[in-house]
Amino acid sequence: MGLSGIMGKAGLEIFAEVGLVIFLVVFAAVVWNTFRKGRKAELEEAGRIPLDDFVPVHERTGGSDDEEVTS
Repeated sequence: MGLSGIMGKAGLEIFAEVGLVIFLVVFAAVVWNTFRKGRKAELEEAGRIPLDDFVPVHERTGGSDDEEVTS
């Protein structure tokens, strides 16, 4: 009995099916999160980040100058 015979009788095909279901659920969640209605302004702001001149994070998010920035 070869390796393919042993693996065929081991009943491991369920792992491929479970992995596919998990992938589809995560993919659907990412697509839903990306295209939901309240997200347009946030995505447009994030899309402009590479084109903006340097703006400190606290100014972009509406924080005050008194806040300590930690990295």
